[in-house]
Amino acid sequence: MKKILFACILFFINSSVFSVSDGSQWIYVESASVGTGMGYTGVASLQYAGDFFYNPASPSFIKNFTIFGNTTIFSKDFLLNAGVAIPLPYGVITAAGKFQNSKKLVGNVNAFQIGFSKALSKNFCLGFKGSFYNQVALSSATNSNFISDIGVAFDVGAVFILPDVFQNSDGFTIKKNTFGITIHGLGKPSAVHRDSPIPAMGFRAGYGFQWIETKNFNVFSSIEGTFDFFPSN
Repeated sequence: MKKILFACILFFINSSVFSVSDGSQWIYVESASVGTGMGYTGVASLQYAGDFFYNPASPSFIKNFTIFGNTTIFSKDFLLNAGVAIPLPYGVITAAGKFQNSKKLVGNVNAFQIGFSKALSKNFCLGFKGSFYNQVALSSATNSNFISDIGVAFDVGAVFILPDVFQNSDGFTIKKNTFGITIHGLGKPSAVHRDSPIPAMGFRAGYGFQWIETKNFNVFSSIEGTFDFFPSN
């Protein structure tokens, strides 16, 4: 019965942002090549330094100087994230840049982000991130004149490593359990358009786990949700 149950597990994960200008959804979801295409944004991940964009605690276990980045693919709205993670004796310093070029009203969005993360124990990581945003876009009133605004935001995130549940000889397992949570966008957003303040203010939570482990392949899944209360989604 357990074999049938695990073999039939299927996650349908949808990302929706309502009442925002075209293109701004990429800023809110922080799309990556491993992001919206897989319904996964990394809030519970400790595997990749690039998950810093989704949870500032994610780089906590980085041991070597790391260059990371991600981008949208096959999209009319271009978004590029790139940065470096620098491990130090007292924690990990992360610095990154963000660039979006949208053909719609959102326009160009540039951001610089710097963060600090640390594993406070083998089961708990904490991180902080500060961001400066600059947006230049078409006026929604005239659709011709360019206007600009700046924003400053602060994020805090944590990742909890939970105990393994079980593993059997057939390869089915529930292990490498992680739970992540962030509070993001605290501060003053850039607000060229009233319905699309960037970044959004809200919180995100997710759970990730490995459920197949064999000699030839492993399967890791995650499920997570984001609630942005400004703007609402």
